[in-house]
Amino acid sequence: MSDERLIHLAEAAGLSIDWVDADGRDQRARPEVLRAVLAGLGLAAETAADIDASLEKLHLNNRNASLPPLLTGDQGRGLDLSAYFPPATRFSLQFENGEYRDAALDGDAQLPAIEVPGYHRLEIDDRQVTLAIAPPSCPTVNELAGEGAWGLTVQLYSLRRPGDGGIGDTQALESMARNAAAHGADAWVSARCMRCSANT
Repeated sequence: MSDERLIHLAEAAGLSIDWVDADGRDQRARPEVLRAVLAGLGLAAETAADIDASLEKLHLNNRNASLPPLLTGDQGRGLDLSAYFPPATRFSLQFENGEYRDAALDGDAQLPAIEVPGYHRLEIDDRQVTLAIAPPSCPTVNELAGEGAWGLTVQLYSLRRPGDGGIGDTQALESMARNAAAHGADAWVSARCMRCSANT
């Protein structure tokens, strides 16, 4: 049996087949791993007939899927809505900045590429959904604060201060931020708080 059909099923089920490891090496999930994960999802993949049946099951499930309240997409890339709407379905898109676009899905039921990152409101077929469109990469500290700027990132719970009970808290975070600013830091990011602050 060709692994191509197995990979097609895995991708249709939303599995990531290829990735780059921490050493920068390209990796691919082994067929036996894909079969085990697919089986855990209720999608048999031991034989070609299993794969065909599982693909049909996915197709039927997708056709009956309800539209989630939030869809994510990438800036500058189309968004496949074929699981929810037929091709050429009309839509109205309200951008985060208040502008509107009225258009239709293409022949593959793809939403045309959105060039503006942010949270936008899509109205389509009497339904509404929020679109979260992400830029291709995060801005760098230099882009935000200027050339030569630098900053720190910290996991909140890794910080320590006297009397914190053994885990970091916002008082420890405040102390770290003030100390960093005193040493000339232009920004800090706390992964737990998901906040940024410029040196003031």
